[in-house]
Amino acid sequence: MKQEKNQKQIAKDRLTDAIGNVNEEMLSEVDELRNKTASKPIVTWRKWALPLAACALLMIGGLTTYAVLSSGGTLETGKDKPTDKTNSAYKFSVSEDVRIPMSEIKGDVVKLTEEMKERFKKHDAIYSSTYAGWRQLPFATVEDAKAYIGYDKMNFPQLSTVPDQVYVEAMGNPVWEMELKDGVAMEGTLPSGEHYVVVGEGESDPEVNLVSIRLEAEYHTESTLNYTSTASLSTEYDTADSGIRGIAWDGVDFTSRMQMENGREFYVLNATGFESGWLSQQVFWQENNVIYQLFLHYKEQDQKQADKVMLEWMNAF
Repeated sequence: MKQEKNQKQIAKDRLTDAIGNVNEEMLSEVDELRNKTASKPIVTWRKWALPLAACALLMIGGLTTYAVLSSGGTLETGKDKPTDKTNSAYKFSVSEDVRIPMSEIKGDVVKLTEEMKERFKKHDAIYSSTYAGWRQLPFATVEDAKAYIGYDKMNFPQLSTVPDQVYVEAMGNPVWEMELKDGVAMEGTLPSGEHYVVVGEGESDPEVNLVSIRLEAEYHTESTLNYTSTASLSTEYDTADSGIRGIAWDGVDFTSRMQMENGREFYVLNATGFESGWLSQQVFWQENNVIYQLFLHYKEQDQKQADKVMLEWMNAF
């Protein structure tokens, strides 16, 4: 009997660990589905930002100057793997703890945890093509989306063009409490491929913690230029490594630089042309625990228009 209880506990622990680790795999799957375009790098949504000191305003000879604010992150480029000669990769990351206390997020987005809880309870499979803790909600305007999040320190860039689509995306992770009762055996396959068997009937009632939130605005033009502006944040419950990662194929290489605009130093990431003729450019900025990202996707004839949008975005902070 004691041996049977030990086996139950081992199975239970493995099951709980597996459930806790599903988020990263599901996140990659969601990202792949959302970014599956042959001419566009796959971007992995990671969430963080770096708190910055207030900009010092000086008056010198009647001119207003600003102390330069650094983005505070690091942008690395290279290959996806050490032996990879084809797929280029980048990673933008910070080292500080930039997680936001839930008490500072005052919008209705926090109510999603109850909906996520019911979705987790109804899922028969531990691992499926739809992650119960991921939600995407459309909004009419950026202001509506900001109000839904309710983080006062979010400074989403207001551009001259009205976005075609606005979304709030949220990710929640369950905290499982599982009871095993004598009865029907519970068995299945973990995401790692390991088969498990639990003697007894499993009952679970998870609590769900909101771990990350992102506001996204998509813009489409009559030319080839399309661009997306995002603001991402992590909560105190986010245990994942900070970072935004991306991979490109078709022999594409990444180059990066710092560009100073509006008293700030922005990271700019350029991709060499895809075989299909598409180009991409990204800009990163961090402020008040929020990371801001602009992704531009266009063909060479619209390079000047892309540069104009990038400058407008930088100067909107």
